[in-house]
Amino acid sequence: MSVFTQKKKFVGDKEGSTYRWELRLTNGYTFDGYSKNVGQAEKQDKEALLQDCIARLLNNGYLDKCFLMSFYRREFLHRDKDTLLLQMHYERYEAFDRLKFSLPTTEFLDRIYKARLTGTGLNYKEYLPSRPGFRHTEKTDFEFSKTRFPTIEHLVNHCKFLLEKKYPRERVEGFYHRLKHEYSGHPLPQTSPMVRPASIDLPATPTLATAPAIVTSEPRQAEPPAEYVTKAESEVNGMIANMNRRFKAN
Repeated sequence: MSVFTQKKKFVGDKEGSTYRWELRLTNGYTFDGYSKNVGQAEKQDKEALLQDCIARLLNNGYLDKCFLMSFYRREFLHRDKDTLLLQMHYERYEAFDRLKFSLPTTEFLDRIYKARLTGTGLNYKEYLPSRPGFRHTEKTDFEFSKTRFPTIEHLVNHCKFLLEKKYPRERVEGFYHRLKHEYSGHPLPQTSPMVRPASIDLPATPTLATAPAIVTSEPRQAEPPAEYVTKAESEVNGMIANMNRRFKAN
């Protein structure tokens, strides 16, 4: 007996999806879709995720059933706050926000509409961009040129895109701060500026000639009169004589 394995139906996760879309069908109905399947993790590469969602929907014939397909990046607030990225019509598309700066995705869309125009090769997964290894992708993501990012707006949007791809925030911010000066005409210094302390004129070391005289707080006592000295000596001599007599008596 043959055993048939039925493919599990895709069920959109409304809470955890990065993207959602609205499909306005030619029969008047509208329904939403989501990029994450319930119980499964999304792709880490969010640009590749969006491309895969587009190819899957088109291979299911939705572009021929719709007069408008709208794709949004979810902001996880109210749905009215979600960011419109792409609108696909039967014969044309329009990219918005940072998606219009994404060459891999816009070139993918160009190939789709060229194929529709010629009526050849309508397996849309065939037009997905090649996906090199992570190291090559990482190098490409952090390459900079004025041709690629003609304005600082392009650079900012690309940095947001890098954050969506889960690159560390510190690395993306460093990339931005290193390159933003390309748009101000003030190149970054090659090394950190050295802050040197201002010279201070120290007072000359005092010498004996210039040192101030030492002044004590106690007044100097006068010499005692001679008669007081003689009397004191006599009293001391008398005390010594008495002590000697007592010592001999014992």
